Amino acid sequence: MIQEQLDTMSSYVPYLYFGKNTHQVVNEQFIQPRVGKFFAAREINSYQPLEIKNYISDKDYKTVEFKYFYTCLLTGIQKERSSGKIAFPVRYGITLDEHITSKICMKTQIKYDEILLNTTPIFYFIYVDLKEILSFVRNSVK
Repeated sequence: MIQEQLDTMSSYVPYLYFGKNTHQVVNEQFIQPRVGKFFAAREINSYQPLEIKNYISDKDYKTVEFKYFYTCLLTGIQKERSSGKIAFPVRYGITLDEHITSKICMKTQIKYDEILLNTTPIFYFIYVDLKEILSFVRNSVK
């Protein structure tokens, strides 16, 4: 059965749960290596996941308050002392919704999309196929 998730921003983002330690194994051995390869291909060394409860989808852009972008995506923005440039942490979220990932990383073949600040990506949606996750769990988790 599908359950309601009450502590989330979006009504359109599916969430995946596993029991016991399976979620930790999936994150450490399947998701994080994939994310690492994706950012390494972009030569991005510093990135952090968005808190899951703050995930939104393209369907939410019209209804989410604008302050969401400041409080969730632009938090941590700073002016670098040495260069005077604006610096901000790059964030990402894992999505099971292939519809919101219109691009393919040519080096990793990972489907993704991004939210830009002017022309600079500040957030990446990184697609992970549910079938691949389930296959990994069946073959790797004991």
